[in-house]
Amino acid sequence: MISIDVSKIKFQPVTVTFLEMHEPKELPAPLANTHFQLLPKPISVNEYRKYYYAVGEKYSWLDRMVMPDEELFDKINAANVDIYIFHINNDAAGYIEFIKEKSLWKYFISELCRNL
Repeated sequence: MISIDVSKIKFQPVTVTFLEMHEPKELPAPLANTHFQLLPKPISVNEYRKYYYAVGEKYSWLDRMVMPDEELFDKINAANVDIYIFHINNDAAGYIEFIKEKSLWKYFISELCRNL
């Protein structure tokens, strides 16, 4: 289980960005030695938080780290949510969370920059 170092918690203004795609587009060719892996459901909150914290610690992401387990479990395992892990040379390098809303796709994109 991941624990939060409360000494690092600070309040600061943030910008949240969502990308919208109103219709599917042709995907670009994948980069060599990279792939996405769909996390099979049910996704455990501990597994999700591992990726969330690895990406978000640097940016002071906190909301899903302190969200009650049951609430987070319901969000990440909702029928309209898909979560993929991005791999470079078979090492996890980030994740992407797709939230399908009616006729609109919202992409919540996160990257973990591990010496990229």
